[in-house]
Amino acid sequence: MAAAVLALLAGACSHHPTASVQDEYISIGNGRLIDDFDDAQVIGNGPYRYRFVLHRSPHGGPATSHPFALSNRLHQLPFVTDAKQVFRGVTDAQGRTPVFAFPHPIETDSWLLRECFGDGPFGEQFRFSHADGTRRFGVPYIPYRIVVCGPVARMYRGISDGNGHTGYVASAKPNQAFLFELADEEAEARHSEQNDNLQAARYCKERRSGS
Repeated sequence: MAAAVLALLAGACSHHPTASVQDEYISIGNGRLIDDFDDAQVIGNGPYRYRFVLHRSPHGGPATSHPFALSNRLHQLPFVTDAKQVFRGVTDAQGRTPVFAFPHPIETDSWLLRECFGDGPFGEQFRFSHADGTRRFGVPYIPYRIVVCGPVARMYRGISDGNGHTGYVASAKPNQAFLFELADEEAEARHSEQNDNLQAARYCKERRSGS
């Protein structure tokens, strides 16, 4: 059943002190916090260092060489200049991010790691939530598609994380984006990027024509 949620892409599309990481894997959105800093690029400065492994779905394997978006709900990221404070990068061949260094410790549960769709300085993401608004947390593990109606229409697919967040959608210019929940059979059906983008183009055309 389509859950048509509209967002205007506006704004831009990264753990604990090393000694405090008790578990090799600590869940962070659609990823893991890891204690593995060997031979990694270091971004930022300070003795408190954090690194993540990205997963495209909650129960899938590492997302290798895949775009990611990282933000923190409690702290400014000094190495990020955009207003939305979202760091964007690409994971390595093991699905790992760079190492992020800070002069002070960062609360583990304040990070949000997710895959990143598209590219550009503008961006937005969605969150599935309960209609009655009585639950503090969002609805987890919902298969979805996001349609971005820009100069070239695009469709992206994913699965929401444990708190209902979708991937982060980046764009070169402010565009309208629409979120749809996928039925089980739609989520499991074979599809291609070309066909998805053709569907997106038809949807955006219908939106513009008002049909």
